[in-house]
Amino acid sequence: MLYAQWEANPSTYNVGYAFVSDDGKSLPAAVLALLPSDDTDYADGSEVTTADLSGAEVVTAGGKWTFVEWDEDTKTIAGDNVIFTGTWTFTENEPDALTYNVGYTFVSDDGKSLPAPAALRRPATTAESGCGLPC
Repeated sequence: MLYAQWEANPSTYNVGYAFVSDDGKSLPAAVLALLPSDDTDYADGSEVTTADLSGAEVVTAGGKWTFVEWDEDTKTIAGDNVIFTGTWTFTENEPDALTYNVGYTFVSDDGKSLPAPAALRRPATTAESGCGLPC
């Protein structure tokens, strides 16, 4: 009789990446698209370094997401897969200056129509002058 015997290959481990926001906000798809991937099989005891995302920014309609840091710069495979977690922070756009339209209405206290000269003294509204405050 002939028997076959297989030796198990030494175990290999994987490296994964995750992103979180520093304030619990949901990250937009454009940020999640920057998640690194690593298809390398690592042997136990291997030292792994994070992907470099320093200076990464993603501009959205409401502001800007900026990469802050990884939880660690390097990790050692110790009999299990490792995951690096990167933190992002959101900075809202500065609000635009607010403008208001101002209008004037002159009325008499007895309900009668005002004479034409009084109506002519009415200042132009901001809509009529083309100026929103501040002018």
